[in-house]
Amino acid sequence: MNKPLIIIDDAIPFVRGVFEPYANVCYSKGSEFASCLLPNDNCGCAGKSSGMFAINSAEILIVRTRTKCNAALLEGTHVKMIATATIGTDHIDLNYCKLHGIKVVSAPGCNSGGVMQYVYTALFALAEKYKINLYPNSPLTIGVIGAGHVGTKVAALGEHLGFRVLRNDPPKELVQEELEKNAAKKSDKVFEQKARGIVHVEYSSLHYLLKNSDIVTLHVPLDESTREMANDDFFSKMKRGSIFFNTCRGEVMSNNALLNALDINNINGSERGDGILRAAVIDTWNSEPGISIDLLQAAAIATPHIAGYSYEGKVNGTTVAVRKVADFMRIEELKKYTVGSVKDMQGVRTENTPRINFAGLNQSEIAEQLLRIFPIWDLDFKLRQHPENFEKLRSNYEYRREFTY
Repeated sequence: MNKPLIIIDDAIPFVRGVFEPYANVCYSKGSEFASCLLPNDNCGCAGKSSGMFAINSAEILIVRTRTKCNAALLEGTHVKMIATATIGTDHIDLNYCKLHGIKVVSAPGCNSGGVMQYVYTALFALAEKYKINLYPNSPLTIGVIGAGHVGTKVAALGEHLGFRVLRNDPPKELVQEELEKNAAKKSDKVFEQKARGIVHVEYSSLHYLLKNSDIVTLHVPLDESTREMANDDFFSKMKRGSIFFNTCRGEVMSNNALLNALDINNINGSERGDGILRAAVIDTWNSEPGISIDLLQAAAIATPHIAGYSYEGKVNGTTVAVRKVADFMRIEELKKYTVGSVKDMQGVRTENTPRINFAGLNQSEIAEQLLRIFPIWDLDFKLRQHPENFEKLRSNYEYRREFTY
């Protein structure tokens, strides 16, 4: 019986050797899958033996965001399943796959802890460097847009640290509006009353959140409803002097709109200029890896799409992908697959999982502990020095450990 062929992105960690007893396996760069899927002699995959199998017979792809799984890649192939070891699926043409009977699976929430860690490390690092008081007479307000796995964790830590947290989730907002349409006029006042606890509600309108948040952080999937949602109108509604974070997808924001909104002369707290925003923290960019140099220079913190690149996040992504492929292939031994010991893995910081007890710590002490675990300024410096190395910096990033609290 011929073994099926699986093509795997060679940057997915902890997966080499897992499927070899059950399938022919080809490891490829995420951007070069096309040379593996069609019959030719140009496939340079590690692990492929010449003439051992027909390349266009691949049945399963295990990918990251760098592989665009669309008609151009999939037409004429025998692919039956795509497993992405990522939280999102915007790199996969879901309509094409549904039409052609290709099963698609992802790893929802796999990197949520890493992104939460990134947001608060960046926030406290920024506050310390530019003398921003996060706890003035009353705590600042954090607005979390997108209440899925990531947004939920970001909101939870914000509340634990004593911030006021507002949540907005577009699908839930629509449901909330429908429930309210006969009870009250849909207005900011309704949401303001609820946010103050007069009437309990978990979600705020987007307008209310933008108007009242000192920090706004995006955690939405990329689809047609969220593409360039952070546009001129979005930023015009934000509170003057606020801070903007994007750690989900670059295409949810408009570069020009963000540049127009930034007051790049005011991050040190000087007299206001024309900009609405005090600062922006950008991890995900339009047109990666060819990012906007203007936006790179304007961002207060800039990193190469690594917010979710923690050891735990990568373990979660690989584990989910392996188990779902195992279920599809009916490989009983791998349905409960777990990654081996961190001590045996290269490219991972091997210290024990750090724990932070935030009780009693002041702002500077919190920043010190967060930056010890994740030295974000080092990566910011490297990207600014060599933006052309965006993909290299991302691919060679040493997975950090997530903290617990």
